[in-house]
Amino acid sequence: MSLTKVFSENPVALTTGNWPPGSSSRAANASTKLPLWLPVTLSKPARLQTPPNGLAAPANRPAPDTLQPAPAGELGKSEWTRALLLKGWAFYRLSDAAAVIALGEQARVLCVEFGNRSGLATSLKLLGVAHLQLGRFREADLFFEQGLGLYEHLGDRRNSAAMLSNLGESARFQGEYQRAEQLYEQALAAVREIGHRESEAIYLTNLSAARLGLQKYQQVESDVHEALALVDASNFCALSETYACLSEACLGQGKLEQAFAAAHRALALAHESENDLDLAASWRTLGQVLAAWNNGHLGLPPSGAAAQPSPDAQTCFLESHRIFKKINAESEAARTLRAWADFDLQNGRAEDAHKKLDEAESIFRRLVTHT
Repeated sequence: MSLTKVFSENPVALTTGNWPPGSSSRAANASTKLPLWLPVTLSKPARLQTPPNGLAAPANRPAPDTLQPAPAGELGKSEWTRALLLKGWAFYRLSDAAAVIALGEQARVLCVEFGNRSGLATSLKLLGVAHLQLGRFREADLFFEQGLGLYEHLGDRRNSAAMLSNLGESARFQGEYQRAEQLYEQALAAVREIGHRESEAIYLTNLSAARLGLQKYQQVESDVHEALALVDASNFCALSETYACLSEACLGQGKLEQAFAAAHRALALAHESENDLDLAASWRTLGQVLAAWNNGHLGLPPSGAAAQPSPDAQTCFLESHRIFKKINAESEAARTLRAWADFDLQNGRAEDAHKKLDEAESIFRRLVTHT
C-alpha cells in the first residue's frame, strides 16, 4: 500500500518466529535480547523542536514544539502518551511527516522513561511510517525492526505482522519487489490464521502492489478481487489503493476500459478519504491509463465520475507530482516523474522527458545515499 496509512493504522499479526529470507538480523536480535521495555540500537531520533531536513509543520496546523509538558503522575503520563500517539496518527493521515516524527519521538521518550512497552512499540511504528514517507528507508527499517521485536516480546501477533508489512512497504519503495512479496506473504499468512478479514484485505493489496513490480498482472487482478470480496466497500479505508492496483493490473494486460474505470474509482475514493498519498498515487495511475489510451489512438476515453470529462494525462501527472512534493514524499514524486517522462517520450517531447528522468534519478540517488 501507499505509504500511507492502513499498514500502520490497522496492524495485523505474525504467528511464527520465522524471519523472511534476506531480512536483516537486527529484528531477530531485538526479539531475543530485548529488555522488558527498552528498544535496542535506536537510530538517532529527530529533536522535537527541529523537524528533520528543515521541515516545519504547516502554518495552519499546531506546531509540534508547542506541546505542553506531560502532566505529573503515572495515570496522567499514560493518558498523555496515548494522546500524543493519537495525535501522531491524525497528523499521519494529514501526511505531515515532520509533526508525526516530533509527536512520535516525544511519546517514545515518555514510554522508555515510564516502562510503557505497548506505547513504546506504537511510537516506534509511528516513527517508522513517518520516515518511510520521507524516503528515509534505513531509519524506517530500524524502527520497524525494533517494533517487530518488541511486539513479539509482548506476544502481540496482530501488530507483529503489521511490522512485517511495513518492512515490505520499505522494500517495495526501494524496488526490492521479491523481498517485499516475501514479507507480505508472511504477514498475509499470519492474519489468515487469526481470522482478521480487514487485515487480510490490506495485505492482499500490499502484496498486489509488490507483484505489479514483478509484472504478475493476472495474479494481481485475482488478488485484488479477493481483497474486495473480503471487506465492506463503504467502510474500508484502503480501497483507493486496491482499485489503483486493479487499474495497473488491467493496464498491464491491455484491458484499457477496465483500467480506466478502476483508476477513476481509485481517484474518487482518494478524494473521499482526503489522504494526500492516496490522492497523488491515484492521479498518477489515471495518468498512466490515459497515456496508454492516447497512445493506442482509441479516441476520447469515457467520462469520469458524475459524467465529467476526464482530464488529460499531462494534468494527471502534474497534479500527482504537485501533491507528492507538497507532502515531501520524494520517492513517490520521483516515480511520478518517471511515468510522466514515459508519456513525454510517447509524444515526441524527448528533451522534457530526459529532464524529468534526470530529476527522478537525482532524487533516488540522494535517497539511496542517505539510506
